[in-house]
Amino acid sequence: MVILMRESVHTGEESSGQEVHVAALSREWIILVRGTNKRKRGGDTATIRGGHEAMMGRLWHRAYLSTSPETRLRAQQQLFFLILAPASVIFAMFRPHVLQVEFFWIGTGSLLLASAGAYGAVRGPRLRWAQCCLPLLDLMALGFTRASTLPEGATLSFVAFFPALWLVIELHRVGMLLAALGTIGAITVPSVLLAENPLDPLTMLRNLVLPLVVVVVSQVVVDLYQRLAASKERVEQESARHVTARDEARRSARLLTAVGDSLNVGVLVMDTDGNDLMWNRAQRVIHELVSPPTNTDRTEAGHLVFAEDGSTPLPTALRPAYRAVHGESFDDQIIMVGPPGPEQRALSVSARKVHDDRGIPEGSVVVFYDVTDLRAMVRARDEFIATVSHELRTPLTSIMGYIDLAIEEVGPIDGEAEEPLADYLAVVERNAEQMLILVEDLLVEQQARAGRLVLHRRQVRLSDLASVAVRSIGPQASAQQITVVDRTGPTSPVLADHSRIGQVLDNLLANAVKYTQPGGRVDVRTHETDTTVEFCVSDNGRGLTADDVARIFTPFFRSTARGTRTSGLGLGLAVAKSIIDAHGGTISVDSTLGEGTTFRVSLPRPTAGALE
Repeated sequence: MVILMRESVHTGEESSGQEVHVAALSREWIILVRGTNKRKRGGDTATIRGGHEAMMGRLWHRAYLSTSPETRLRAQQQLFFLILAPASVIFAMFRPHVLQVEFFWIGTGSLLLASAGAYGAVRGPRLRWAQCCLPLLDLMALGFTRASTLPEGATLSFVAFFPALWLVIELHRVGMLLAALGTIGAITVPSVLLAENPLDPLTMLRNLVLPLVVVVVSQVVVDLYQRLAASKERVEQESARHVTARDEARRSARLLTAVGDSLNVGVLVMDTDGNDLMWNRAQRVIHELVSPPTNTDRTEAGHLVFAEDGSTPLPTALRPAYRAVHGESFDDQIIMVGPPGPEQRALSVSARKVHDDRGIPEGSVVVFYDVTDLRAMVRARDEFIATVSHELRTPLTSIMGYIDLAIEEVGPIDGEAEEPLADYLAVVERNAEQMLILVEDLLVEQQARAGRLVLHRRQVRLSDLASVAVRSIGPQASAQQITVVDRTGPTSPVLADHSRIGQVLDNLLANAVKYTQPGGRVDVRTHETDTTVEFCVSDNGRGLTADDVARIFTPFFRSTARGTRTSGLGLGLAVAKSIIDAHGGTISVDSTLGEGTTFRVSLPRPTAGALE
């Protein structure tokens, strides 16, 4: 015998997860009572059973896990209906006498009323009342149906768990109390009243077990829901923090991108494997020069990167990106990028390593600064200074020649009338000589910058040049009450320009005397090693600040820590460094403010074959 019961329900949820709108759904329930007659709809028995299980699973999910109150209410009512209604039909079929019992029809009517009420409930106060009243109405339906089908109907007692859990889930503590009272009213009270001996303790105890179990299970469910609620709150708080952090990260990324794109310097961020992680607008322009679309080799080796001359390809190992990836940090490496020609650009490149919180390198930041225009301006300035200096030297030489002739014409001073003219000519000659020295310094500095400084090398002893410089500075030092101590000793010969090295030593001694207070002391020493010959000038004057030491060899730099104002353009030490650099030597300074300064010149010793 096959009993078919068709039920139309409404299910489904809005995309928001809060409101459930329902589409009509027809389901056929097949109850196999006897025989082997199996009706298949859309497949075999296993398929039907699997479909029913899937439907029940969805129904269970909507009843207890949905976020929509309406969905939960309707699904819970459907679940209860699908359990109690078939049981009532089976009792009516196999125990027809129950149809004569009034309680059976009261229970059936209560079930239908509760099911109809579930579809009439809407949001607001009516929904809250439905969540409270419908489970109690289901318990009443269960109680009357159970009472009308005893003793077989006693097994229906366990169905009370469904409306009881419904109350607990929706109303928590209040629901737990209503579930206990409803179970007692629907199950315990009728069972006691219908018992042969209602006052029998065992009878009463047996009928109180179910309400006690309902209370215990309800308490467990309430505790679980409280824990779930607390966990949900923590998750929501953590999610909110993550959302805030994500939004802040996105905002920072937008700001970083905007700032980077507003810079006129190229910024490139790479990981430890050389992969580009971040770059700005200026860097994209530079990359188009380095690797134009016509370039077939897109690797680092194929990039158009050249040395400062603009035509010699820079070896891969010396290129900024390669150096940065291999852990180097550097400043102001000058490179030329782009094909040789008017579009080629000069870049000053600096790089720094980036470390994580544990100090482990995780990448590099490379900054490209376009110095093409700056180099052009510096080149124009240098050419202007060189041209002006060269043009000034010719008339100055002529002026000094005619001054010498004028002094010879004046001759010995015999009378008072001629004395002022001779003094005037001496002043003019002295200032002309000073101007010629300045012009010569400018020329030497510009020639050294351009790599065109001409040196007339021959064998000279640094100790001999030092002795001459000490004797030359002697009168000036004595006039300022400064003691010059000559500690020079014989040194091996070097290949150097006699006049240029003498110019350097004279400049260092003049500076030492100029910036030492009366009563001070200047020490002059020579020293040699296996590879160098050195000359040192030390004074106990005012000394230099750390910033002055870092800039002391910069052209036109004048120290502000000396405490005195002196004449000059600030070219002496810059010229000295240019001359020493051209000789392949080094010049350095060591100074402490208030204690004194030491300059050290070191020239390479030539090989034995070079002196022959």
